[in-house]
Amino acid sequence: IHNMIKENFRQIRLAANSGLFDCIAHLDVIKTFNKNQFIFNENDPVYVEEVLKTLDEIKKNNLAIEINTSGLTYDCNSMFPSFWILKEASKRKIPLTIGADTHWIERLDAGIEEAYEMAREAGYTEILKFNKRKYSYLYLT
Repeated sequence: IHNMIKENFRQIRLAANSGLFDCIAHLDVIKTFNKNQFIFNENDPVYVEEVLKTLDEIKKNNLAIEINTSGLTYDCNSMFPSFWILKEASKRKIPLTIGADTHWIERLDAGIEEAYEMAREAGYTEILKFNKRKYSYLYLT
């Protein structure tokens, strides 16, 4: 399991360092089928260390991260990233955007209000809105 965790986050760091992206989405997608932390524990020191190293690379490369609500429909029943990761990103002043990643119009806003609240609770006062790789700020009230 530790090798899988390390490789997953190594790949995300490679993406962060590639210069190809403005935002890293699904930061902890590895937890998708980790219902009740059956496969691994998010408090495992290896997992925590890999997440923090990855956040540092994201910050170093001036990238944003995304709260993605799609995880609410998976076994993990949790947005990506987990709240503790979002708090760590906020401490590092990593910009944030929010998306639903839905393929159905009727789910377009599913979980969005919860995502806004999660962002506020993590310490964010603004999020980014992207349009053709340019961003503007939306302020959370």
